[in-house]
Amino acid sequence: MKTHVTRPSWQERLAARFKSVPRPYIHFDQAGMTLTAWHRDGAEGRTELSWSEVNGIVAYKRDCFAVDLICMGFTTPDGAIEVNEEMDGWEALTDAIPTLLPGMTGKKEWWDKVAQPPFAANPTTLFSR
Repeated sequence: MKTHVTRPSWQERLAARFKSVPRPYIHFDQAGMTLTAWHRDGAEGRTELSWSEVNGIVAYKRDCFAVDLICMGFTTPDGAIEVNEEMDGWEALTDAIPTLLPGMTGKKEWWDKVAQPPFAANPTTLFSR
């Protein structure tokens, strides 16, 4: 009797790989923001910034072939940090950030400008010092 072993499809293998890596998350408070993400090897990476060092924020879209991904890029003297709508904490951040950074454009004012039309980057400045 022959035993036949079925190998998982490439879609199943890819889905299993992404399930094993926790989703990045955004934590913020009155002082600043911390972005926590994990690398494929399981190592944790953290990036922190204080609101006082943010020079600018731009919202834009990344074309991910079949869907768009709304992102915000924060610029500081040391570089840039990107967060996106797939990260845990995104909704809370986009709701709270106008109170944390006076002069920041509220979500109601910028969301449609960035989201429409589909598959266009639509960069929109939300904050600048």
